[in-house]
Amino acid sequence: MRRRIAPQRRPASPPPPAAAPGAPADAVGRPTPAAEHADAAAPPTPAVEAPTPAVGHPTRSAAPADAAEPADAAEPPAPLIVDYFGRDGSTALLRLLATAPDIHVEGRYPYEEECLRPVLGAPDPAGSWRAYCATRFGGGASPRWYAEKMLDVRKVDLGPFPDGRVIALLRDPRDTWISIEAFSRAVGRAEIGGRGTLVERLDRFIERQRERLGWIEGLAGDATRVVRYERLAADLPAVAAELGAWLGTQLDPAGVSSDLRLRWVHGTSPDPARSVGRWRAELGDADLATLRAGLGEPMRRVGYSDWAR
Repeated sequence: MRRRIAPQRRPASPPPPAAAPGAPADAVGRPTPAAEHADAAAPPTPAVEAPTPAVGHPTRSAAPADAAEPADAAEPPAPLIVDYFGRDGSTALLRLLATAPDIHVEGRYPYEEECLRPVLGAPDPAGSWRAYCATRFGGGASPRWYAEKMLDVRKVDLGPFPDGRVIALLRDPRDTWISIEAFSRAVGRAEIGGRGTLVERLDRFIERQRERLGWIEGLAGDATRVVRYERLAADLPAVAAELGAWLGTQLDPAGVSSDLRLRWVHGTSPDPARSVGRWRAELGDADLATLRAGLGEPMRRVGYSDWAR
């Protein structure tokens, strides 16, 4: 049985093993039309959605040999993976998870350490994870959960971690696109969307969104939850309460609300509520038409069907 411990600030983590270059009405829930507007009240749907259809995991890629596991290694924490696209609340969610007494979040803001992903590519992921955690947490008790952001979780094999869980963040792709472009302009480079012309970036954005939306639509079981950005922005305490109950811990939304770094450094809207539905005022007609042609049907299937400005 895992023992829960209070979080401690530890020295920088050792390098991981080397690896190769809620219950909704339907699958993912359908927010009311008002939920897509920034000034609308939150709809009476769960803040965290428990998906229902079946899900599978692709085969992992080959990687170098695993590190040896110490004979007296304690039981490692279960992976808690936050799948994100970018500009969809992953930093805020990791900050929220870090407030729990038995969830370890590696590193500091903006929580972009990648220690788990290399393990997933090793020949023996479970063994590599035990060895890594034995080094990271020493011989004492380890946290119950180890939370980490990860892009494209659909492309990795989570089979070796039956106790692991996945939180998939979901944001209206139209708002995501606006936020990505705004953030890239603010930092003076194509930070998330990659290089190339606007048309090339938008084409890549649509292709990746289409694939990810299909994956989210097919998520299933108690090991996964879908968290909509719109609910994260509108009702953080409800998200904290439902995720905390799911994970068997307590999350403190005040710890996120008081962290001004999330607004000063990461935000591209004056406040979270105004970041919802911003596409209606900021998205050009040509980009809107392109997004509707490429993502209209996948978006409808996960609850984004209103295209009226």
